[in-house]
Amino acid sequence: MRTRNANGVYVAEYSKEAVARGITLLNAGAGWHEAARAAGMGIDNLRKRGEAEGYVLRKGRPSFVTEMRLNLPTDTHDLAYLAALLDGEGSVTIAKNPRNTVRVAITNVDVPLMKWLESIGGGVSARRKIVKRQQCYVWQLYGRLDIKAFLDAVVPYMRIKKQKAQDAIALLKSWVDDLEKARSVAA
Repeated sequence: MRTRNANGVYVAEYSKEAVARGITLLNAGAGWHEAARAAGMGIDNLRKRGEAEGYVLRKGRPSFVTEMRLNLPTDTHDLAYLAALLDGEGSVTIAKNPRNTVRVAITNVDVPLMKWLESIGGGVSARRKIVKRQQCYVWQLYGRLDIKAFLDAVVPYMRIKKQKAQDAIALLKSWVDDLEKARSVAA
């Protein structure tokens, strides 16, 4: 339905339910185009109307929408070794920011080990070398689906950081469930 504003220009009217549906889908992890299409409006209209209604809008691109690229080993010994590496020289971080980012990283100086980790998935970067010390490397996983699959595979073998990994899995599972639910509502 179109009406004229105070200046006499035609303006499209959108229901608050349509705006809420689009913002819910967006904040659940869908892209801007998908959310705007579900709301029946353009991206700019969705953003402006969402802000006018007082919604908090997700910023950035959701990383869990991408396809999984992880190549996990099937041998239990390798999975137990990965768990030991994560327990001893790794970290599972849940950043308390608007996106609640989950990060999995392992730091080591052994180049062959880092190449093996990189063959599983993720990426390796070199940290700044400290004088009179060995070069340090960091392996990190990217993408929520990859992180969830990795943690699901190694949690049974973990001891020290098991609870933190289980918390991260629960958070990642809720994101994926929220996205699937929002997509089914919008369809």
